[in-house]
Amino acid sequence: MNNNYPILAKPITRGKSDIIENYPVVTGGVAVGKAVSLQDDGTVALFDATKPFHGVAGYVEINPTQQAVIRSGIDVPVITDGTAITVGATVYVTATGIFTGTATDNTQTGSKFKSVPLQGVNLKTGEIVDNVALIDFVGGL
Repeated sequence: MNNNYPILAKPITRGKSDIIENYPVVTGGVAVGKAVSLQDDGTVALFDATKPFHGVAGYVEINPTQQAVIRSGIDVPVITDGTAITVGATVYVTATGIFTGTATDNTQTGSKFKSVPLQGVNLKTGEIVDNVALIDFVGGL
């Protein structure tokens, strides 16, 4: 089904660097591949620059009140804003939870771009998604 597209919310290179945790989430969860922040009540929500950046949204679990969050990994597919990206450049996040290579008015992360934008796949919906890039964030964001 995936035709070699990167699978959103799944580190391509698996190993000891992976940290994937489940958190309580509000109904519906955060769109897979977008940035999340941890709220005061312990739930995760779409990153909006009012709370610190916490990780990359994974899939909502079988229990719909839980969502996976990737906190560290190699070759992690994320949703980007489609602007030009330089491989090896610092990753930033917009106030709408989208990853970007643009520093101005955005939040810097501790990660680096591993690819230019390409297409990825959302395995839950089967949707082919444009503007997906791979990032490395060993040791956390």
